Amino acid sequence: MSEHYSNAFPYAGAQAAGMGFQNPAQAQYAQQQYAQQQYFAQQAAQQQAAQQPTAQTKAAQAKTAVAAPATGLASWFNVTQPAYLKGLLLGAGVALVVTNPTVQKALIGGAVRVWAAVQGGVEEIKEQIEDVKAELSREG
Repeated sequence: MSEHYSNAFPYAGAQAAGMGFQNPAQAQYAQQQYAQQQYFAQQAAQQQAAQQPTAQTKAAQAKTAVAAPATGLASWFNVTQPAYLKGLLLGAGVALVVTNPTVQKALIGGAVRVWAAVQGGVEEIKEQIEDVKAELSREG
């Protein structure tokens, strides 16, 4: 047994005989038990200290904390959220199209012009393909 353990363990050395241990094996077993208890107590204290946030950790968390989202009626009028503003603009646009006949006519007229341009482009491509086929048949 080293001197370090015999000084740290309260039942070591000559005290072991006075504590009721019949043989050195009992004293050694008691010393091992005591060492384990001290080890586990120290581990528990370290874990507890690690789990408790320090003042610096709390301050850092407070700086980066995000406000809780609004609930109930307040969530319907949260104008600071980008999604709210996008939805508001989209809803206003849909309401304008549905209720205003002038806007409806302009949108439908624009859609017809775009569709006609697409069809004209497709017809032009078909004519070019026919021209290429005709040239190839003349050469071959």
